[in-house]
Amino acid sequence: MKKIIPVCALLLTALMAGAQSDDGAARPTDKNRGAAERFEHRRGGDAGFARGDWLERLKSENPEEFERLQKMREEDPEAFREEMRARMKKRATGFVKQHGGKLDAEAKTLGEKYARAESEAEKAAIKAELETTVYQAFDSRLDAQKKVIAHLEKQLERLKQQVADREKNREAICRDRVDTLTGDPNLRW
Repeated sequence: MKKIIPVCALLLTALMAGAQSDDGAARPTDKNRGAAERFEHRRGGDAGFARGDWLERLKSENPEEFERLQKMREEDPEAFREEMRARMKKRATGFVKQHGGKLDAEAKTLGEKYARAESEAEKAAIKAELETTVYQAFDSRLDAQKKVIAHLEKQLERLKQQVADREKNREAICRDRVDTLTGDPNLRW
């Protein structure tokens, strides 16, 4: 699990970097704003920053917190990224803990019960139950870790595809950027 969290952070950092303009703000150019907004809607946020439906759910469940995060995103993009990294790390850790956490708590209780047991027969029965519970907790946590890895692999594939597409469209992207930087701001939509 300790190796999964840094990988999550690395992927999220790479994904966020792909959605950055030169000044650090995550936004599309004027010329491709419509396509970027459509992509942003499908992805649940900034293009390239995989948050799934989490922000949409937050918007409906806790509008004040959603507005706070949106304001932070506009006013201090770096603080927003840091908060999102922390939330994603907490979410990934919580996902693994919830899958096996109940069984792990049950195992701890059985361990304490074993320590208090007086007879060898009682200890043997508790130990057998403890072994079963520990194996179930382990399998549950392992399954959760595999799910996290599968999710990260999907994100990595999307990022690889995004990079490949950008490489293919290098000329058009660079030309568009030059046009945006040298164009008359009064002629923008």
